[in-house]
Amino acid sequence: MSRIIRKEVNCPHCGAPNDTEMWTSINVSLEPELRERIMDESLFHWHCDQCGWDAQLVYPCLYHDMERRFMIYLIPDISEKALVDSELERAFPELSTIRKRLVPTLNKFKEKILLFEAGLDDRAVELAKLALAEVVAKKQNKTVSSGYFCSLDAETGRIGFSFFLEGQPEPCYQGTRLEVYEKSLEIARAFESDELPEDGFVKIDTPWASETLHRYQARV
Repeated sequence: MSRIIRKEVNCPHCGAPNDTEMWTSINVSLEPELRERIMDESLFHWHCDQCGWDAQLVYPCLYHDMERRFMIYLIPDISEKALVDSELERAFPELSTIRKRLVPTLNKFKEKILLFEAGLDDRAVELAKLALAEVVAKKQNKTVSSGYFCSLDAETGRIGFSFFLEGQPEPCYQGTRLEVYEKSLEIARAFESDELPEDGFVKIDTPWASETLHRYQARV
């Protein structure tokens, strides 16, 4: 089941307390409409009843897709590489067989949902994204600050990413052949036996991809 709490939040503009609704756990298989509220970010939109101030309020939120068998735990600005929720693992021992990911930002939260819904492996996506970020940086002669999976076209055999460059507000698109993703998946699977714990939520991101690629290159 999804879980909602109410918490008092002081307005950053006028300081007035506001009774605020927060979805701390979402089961999208039971309440699919919440998925759209994440994607359009309305679930994290906050409004002050006193002064009318609007802001984005991102808070810890656990997302569960029972049909596709994945969970994503959004914890803003978390720096840990992994997190074990002992209470959750004890209550639902069957969760050890599904993918569990930890993300620190709303954009990463949305990206993981999209790529898992597309049937992709996020480890391979991060490795492919790392390679393409270098291509984009050289092509644009700018530093890539972040990148996100954005499209998959099975008919043309293409996968696409949006990259944000330093000093440039609009993202640039970079696509590549699915063969790049498939090669990245081979690299990820080379470390499958010793990289992911059976329990807990793991952060699969750019630092993970850089470390994995370094280990792979050292092995070959």
